[in-house]
Amino acid sequence: MESISKRSKRVPSKRERGSVIFNRISTLLSLLVFLLFLPANVFSFDLSDLISDLDLTRVPGGEDYLEELADPAADVVPAGENISHVFQDGFGNEANLNQLGGGNFGFVEQNGNDNWVDILQSNIGSNDSAAVLFQTGDSNRASLFSEGEGNRILANQEGLGNILDAIQNGSGHLVLVSQAGEGQQAFISQTGFNHIARISQSQNSNIASITQDGISNEANITQDGSGNQANIVQAGNGIIGAPGGDDDHSHGNNGHDQDNNGNHYLHCHGPQHACNDILISVPNANNFAEILQNGDQNLASILQQGDSNTAGISQGGNLNHADIIQNGILNYAQVEQEGEDNFTIITQLGTGHSAEVTQIGSNNSAEITQLGHDREIQVEQFGNGRVFSIVQQ
Repeated sequence: MESISKRSKRVPSKRERGSVIFNRISTLLSLLVFLLFLPANVFSFDLSDLISDLDLTRVPGGEDYLEELADPAADVVPAGENISHVFQDGFGNEANLNQLGGGNFGFVEQNGNDNWVDILQSNIGSNDSAAVLFQTGDSNRASLFSEGEGNRILANQEGLGNILDAIQNGSGHLVLVSQAGEGQQAFISQTGFNHIARISQSQNSNIASITQDGISNEANITQDGSGNQANIVQAGNGIIGAPGGDDDHSHGNNGHDQDNNGNHYLHCHGPQHACNDILISVPNANNFAEILQNGDQNLASILQQGDSNTAGISQGGNLNHADIIQNGILNYAQVEQEGEDNFTIITQLGTGHSAEVTQIGSNNSAEITQLGHDREIQVEQFGNGRVFSIVQQ
């Protein structure tokens, strides 16, 4: 009887070798095509894209003035003064613009029928605030609320039945929104200081939501397709764990626990329990998240709590689902999906984790959980029906 070891050394036939080479070449070509069509920067939408097709003749100062308004640190309204402009062409349009305090700039232009906007600006500081809205088409609705100083909202709605709701509390926030198509919905809430939120939607019936709290968080969503849903939350203090006591006893016996309040910490068992359990609360700040959806009915969500976390999701195709959860400091996660019905969830709790998932095909599944600090993983799934799951701690 031939031994297993001998069978394992059987030389593949020429046909088998050719099949393996063909499969590898096919996989490499698929990856190359995916990378060629993947944008160098997942999100490139900025002010120039928002105003590129607009007639700015009614805007005082034109494009240069809007560029200044897009800078929350710029002072472009004379101290103590409020400036407002409302232009309406069509039937049944309604614009409500209320300004409290001083140094507010408000601009509304409506072209079409049955459009509605409600703007409330309350500037309580020395830096001026600005809200600029263009509506072209029918039955578009926008509600813009800004309280604080140096806040900016610049938005453009084109099409039918689009909805925008933006709320700013605090100072130094920037919102840029572009909606083109029908039935788009965008919701933004900013609390704290110096956040940036950008949303770009095209085609029909997409939903995008951004919630930001803390200091200097940035979130970007772009949707090109129909029926996509994207949600980014950057709010709440992060909780990281660190072993206390003598460092000589804080290595090698660490485990991961979770208390009844959902806080995560490291539990250290040194000699005679020399080290203690420590929970460290990390203010929410300097996080970056972006979502790109190109296709139909894709779902994506990112939750970040802590400091200096980075997360990105890129979806091409239909019915893909990706979630990223980060709680801690300096974590990095990236998901790229191309195909249909792919699923990924990445959970990072702690410090310095890195996780990347690439799915090209259909019905692939990847679940990654990283606990503690400095865990790294890369997952590539090419083909259909592949399943992967891991917990690193």
